Amino acid sequence: MKRKVEKIKYKRGKSTRKCSKELKSTDFNVSHVTVYNYLRKVKKWKAFKRPRNQLLTKMQRQRRLQFAREHKHFTAKDREKYMFSDESTKYLFHVPNRQDDVVWGSQPDKVPDVNYVKSSAKVMEWGAMGVIGLSKRHTVPAGKTINANYDVTNCSCDTGMVYI
Repeated sequence: MKRKVEKIKYKRGKSTRKCSKELKSTDFNVSHVTVYNYLRKVKKWKAFKRPRNQLLTKMQRQRRLQFAREHKHFTAKDREKYMFSDESTKYLFHVPNRQDDVVWGSQPDKVPDVNYVKSSAKVMEWGAMGVIGLSKRHTVPAGKTINANYDVTNCSCDTGMVYI
């Protein structure tokens, strides 16, 4: 029984409930609370949330750093004339739920990272916000590239504000 419970160490998707269910199928009638108590009190393990690493390209990192350097001296008054826009892609790849994506173990540095894709090329949604408020949400056709000209001409956001 102990070997079966210890096999869940640093493995994703192995909850105490699943472990208990596997043990019950092999004639060990234990509850998930018993498995939890064994892991916490006997093995001194903890359930760690897996660290997230955002997959950015070198170009994306350079552009983010450049933007931060150019705008670090802005005051609140300077920001009033800007409208920030952003688009979001419907994900093709599943992003794990942070609430139940844990692994059991004794050392946090041995917890495997979660690699996930930033965005997927399917349906995009676009929106903007500024001091005057929010724009309406706009669905972007597949294959279109978003830029300031697209925002102004296709999204009916003629507010006289500068787009970033």
